[in-house]
Amino acid sequence: MQLMCRLTRVSILISVMACLSSCLAVVVAGAATGLIVYDKRSLSTMEKDVRIFHRVNHVMTTQPTLKDAHISIVSFNQIVLLVGQTPKASQRRLAEKLTYTIPDVKRVYNQLVITKPTNFSTKAQDSWITSQTRSSLMQKKGLKSGSIRVITEQSVVYLMGHVTREQALLASDAARHIAGVKKVVRVFQYR
Repeated sequence: MQLMCRLTRVSILISVMACLSSCLAVVVAGAATGLIVYDKRSLSTMEKDVRIFHRVNHVMTTQPTLKDAHISIVSFNQIVLLVGQTPKASQRRLAEKLTYTIPDVKRVYNQLVITKPTNFSTKAQDSWITSQTRSSLMQKKGLKSGSIRVITEQSVVYLMGHVTREQALLASDAARHIAGVKKVVRVFQYR
């Protein structure tokens, strides 16, 4: 019964997201439903995270001072992870400051590196590492990978989510063994 209620809520969330973003594909929605079932966040929190992501992204992309920066954003449980590159330390500080101005943001993990933005080859390698890590997490016995977000920047894998300490260790171990991974950073909240 509880699973049916959650699936109904997830379907409603996906429908709302589809209305807000007309480019949401049915295939992606179907895959997302499977992952969201394992997500322990409330529907309200999921919606806040989507809103936070879009607002932070809008602020970063419209800020003239940050035009030459590459910033990736993840919001989970109203905690924002910023990764990427900024050519100047002042841009790194500004990105964090702007993120804190967004309603509902509880905390910001600023992992921006002060250097020029990465090239296409590095971004492609990072995408490959992220895909391999997600695949490894899905195959890891005893791990509920749907509650873990994976993002890679310059071969550093960031793991974010709400998990037990045992789940965190399983996820870190899986990510650590992916070819090309230089470092694994855990940004978990523990149950």
